[in-house]
Amino acid sequence: DDEEGNQCVTGCITYPNSDTDDDSDCLFPDNIKNQIHYLFQKLTHAISNPQAPMMIFLDDLHWADKESLDLLTSLITDVGHLGMDADLDRRCVCFVATYRYNEGTNRRVEKCVHAIENSNVSQVTYLNLDGMGEQGTNAMISDALKLPTRLTRPLSDVVRKKTLGNPFYVKIFMAMLSEENCLKYSLKERRWIWNIDDIHQRSMIQDLALVLAQKLLRLPDEVQDALTFVSCFGRSVHRDVLEITTETESCAVISDRCLVLAVEERILEKSGETYTFPHDLIQQAAYERVSKEKTRIIHFHIGLQILMKAVFTGHVDPFSPLSFIGIEQITKADDFELKNSELRISLSELLLRVGRRAIRTAAFPSALTYLEKGISFLGDNGWDLNHELCLHLHESACQAVYLNALPARVSTYMDIIMSHTEDFMDQIKCHHISMKTLATTGKVREAIDNFFHVMKELKEEFPSNMAPMTIFSSLSATKNKLEKYSSEGILSIPRMLDKGK
Repeated sequence: DDEEGNQCVTGCITYPNSDTDDDSDCLFPDNIKNQIHYLFQKLTHAISNPQAPMMIFLDDLHWADKESLDLLTSLITDVGHLGMDADLDRRCVCFVATYRYNEGTNRRVEKCVHAIENSNVSQVTYLNLDGMGEQGTNAMISDALKLPTRLTRPLSDVVRKKTLGNPFYVKIFMAMLSEENCLKYSLKERRWIWNIDDIHQRSMIQDLALVLAQKLLRLPDEVQDALTFVSCFGRSVHRDVLEITTETESCAVISDRCLVLAVEERILEKSGETYTFPHDLIQQAAYERVSKEKTRIIHFHIGLQILMKAVFTGHVDPFSPLSFIGIEQITKADDFELKNSELRISLSELLLRVGRRAIRTAAFPSALTYLEKGISFLGDNGWDLNHELCLHLHESACQAVYLNALPARVSTYMDIIMSHTEDFMDQIKCHHISMKTLATTGKVREAIDNFFHVMKELKEEFPSNMAPMTIFSSLSATKNKLEKYSSEGILSIPRMLDKGK
């Protein structure tokens, strides 16, 4: 963010005035989404051309949410980046994505791929990566053990049957054989040796998550606790973030020795100052080794430490990546009760700001999560604790449920606001959202009636029955008044300060 409140995406894309309280333009979700897609398309155009082609690789696409897949579809089906000049080689951008076909979330991915295929704009090529064959498995093991393929073939045949040729399973299975001394290095023969009969007795790897969980249980308790802590950040985490969150007694489970041992055991990989789980199933196994109640507490303390030490002290911008790490951790803590009123208000104010920012960047599901979390922090006495903050949170949450296509919940938030406010101007935004909801759900007559009710409350009387000629004459009169103004002149006129108008 710069000093004027413009948010930058990869240093190239800006969303002007995205931190203002005026969010009336955000009631058109398709317009916001199209703007985001257009900006990313322009970014793609700027950094790729036939002389300098670009490849974008997306791993684990089965974890992508709907908004990300919509953006991907928009980028691929955008003909602009292909070039419209017939003399140019149009193949300058290549998208490569991987996903597991047996994941429950792959329906969204398949729908995305089908939309790309049906567009007839880009060519889609499928590469079905099944398990390795006998030759591939033998080559992998031969390379790992530094032995000729003729010597490793008996071992590779058994390993392939136990792992179905899955490269990651092969890696895990070979590590298990080494740990159990079924596969060991002989100083006498100066090469790796194994007992093929013992390996035959080993169970086939069918549930990798169970195997990994068993592997974790063989580690010291403090290392297991450290891995669970790291897994709460997701697939990877930077060392600086760990240092911020492990300086208190409640979070003191990380030590250099634990991290070093985890890397040595190949449970973690270290690249620079970033620790990464080599596979999402390993991260899942570390995360699920403790109860949900325990992980909820860990999430909350991580988020609170980041926000207290970095954001609330002013050392970090509220919309920085570090701030969002803290906010995401807080939202994952579910219903965590706080007794400190000042802290509850500070967290709710921050969640209101990021919720509004999320709306302006078309991250509607995240916006609703942030805003509802902010409401929950204020608790049952939120209206008495901070009436204005509670009103803004409910207004923005009402807007977020509309943008998430949840019309039934719009009335819920409207009822809450109506029951806690007496000033009609505190209710005007909800009426605006209500009219939009009624119109988009086909209840046009009710939306019109609501409009007339609002106009009456604002002392703007409209005749109930207007003839077409009356409407035409009014429009003509308005047009005549505007003829002396240019478009630029109209746009330069200051906004009215009277909210009732």
